[in-house]
Amino acid sequence: MARQSLALPSQQWYRRGRLWVAPTTGATIAVLAGVALLLIDNYFITADTLVPPKYLGSPETARALLSVTATSIATLTALVLTIVTVMVQLASDKYSHRALRTFLQDRHSHLTLGVFVGTFTFAVLALLGLDATIEDGVVVGLTIPAAFGLAVVTIGIFVSYIDHIVHAVRGTSIITRIGSDTRGEIDRLHPDPIDADVSDVSGELTDEPQVVISAPRPGVVYELDITGLVEWAAAADASIVIRPAVGDFLPGGSPMIDVYDDGDEHDAIVGFVRLDPERTITDDVGFGFRLLIDIAENALSPGVNDPTTAVQCLDQIHDLLRRLATRHIPSGWHADGDGTPRVYVQPRTWEGYVDLACNEIRIFGEGDMQIARRMRHMLLDLRAVCPPCRREPIDRALELLDESVERGFASAEDRAMACRPDAQGLGGGPNS
Repeated sequence: MARQSLALPSQQWYRRGRLWVAPTTGATIAVLAGVALLLIDNYFITADTLVPPKYLGSPETARALLSVTATSIATLTALVLTIVTVMVQLASDKYSHRALRTFLQDRHSHLTLGVFVGTFTFAVLALLGLDATIEDGVVVGLTIPAAFGLAVVTIGIFVSYIDHIVHAVRGTSIITRIGSDTRGEIDRLHPDPIDADVSDVSGELTDEPQVVISAPRPGVVYELDITGLVEWAAAADASIVIRPAVGDFLPGGSPMIDVYDDGDEHDAIVGFVRLDPERTITDDVGFGFRLLIDIAENALSPGVNDPTTAVQCLDQIHDLLRRLATRHIPSGWHADGDGTPRVYVQPRTWEGYVDLACNEIRIFGEGDMQIARRMRHMLLDLRAVCPPCRREPIDRALELLDESVERGFASAEDRAMACRPDAQGLGGGPNS
């Protein structure tokens, strides 16, 4: 049976890059921990049989240190937010604004903000409850040492974050991360080899649909709850066709779902097709290619003229296509537990992946020696590893590349050089 969506609603905040979730979580944990420690400290003070741990300092010193900690952490939090803002702006200008979500989803940034806000909240709470931890002019209990220990940990995380962000903002890191995220989706969506014993679900709909459900608002289809759709269709003994593919934009009120049944309750179906203002790599392997292509095209623009960065994008595209070349790409049909086809979603084909990966970069890089050589190396390698049934799109891409070389280079010697495959574009082979 075809693969069904494994996405969890709890992952939505992370995939959308919501920066408020981690700080809110950190503040909540800090409040709970702070209240618990203050209650424990109060128990130490009121229980005569227990010896509470003591902070070796006066209450005035503890109050001053907590005030400095809270102020310093607030300043560092503002600095981190400034760094994230500048990083996002740089990525938007130099690479692609569609790559911004990879920054907003950066786990290290979320962790850093969460710890900083949590430490600030804990320090303020400890400051407010300081009087409750004083016995005979001495601060006792666990709250104050915990606040100071958390401050030290926060400084260490800040240093680690600076090191992380310096490397993360580099073009190589951005391209590698997009490639890594896309590889994860390929492995999740297309785990089976092409020669695996996988029975594809097939179905056929020849009649007109009884009901056509329109998009409730404009947006990009960023996720389909296939499991929910299949369960609904099985319960209603219906068949469903999702007109847009994942990643398609739908104008408000345009046809979105065709329903083949005789029922009249279809409101629940709309919630299984999730719309968002922009695409994500999740459930959308093509968007990973799109991000890499955007960066390559920007690098090949006359104002930038950085073909080496475009070659780095082709490196990742090569690996992605190589994975897909030998993977089973299922049909768009999804069946219920009895094997009855219930839901059809437009699949992206191998031919579509090849066209997407090659055509725009070839056009933008026409006349560039590195692009011609690196793309030829990629296509020849793909042709060698993919099964015969998938070679036609590769052969067509090679023919288009030959035509591009003919147009892009006036000299016969340059054309001959541009036709040599090279893993580095220039300098990667003995004949370079």
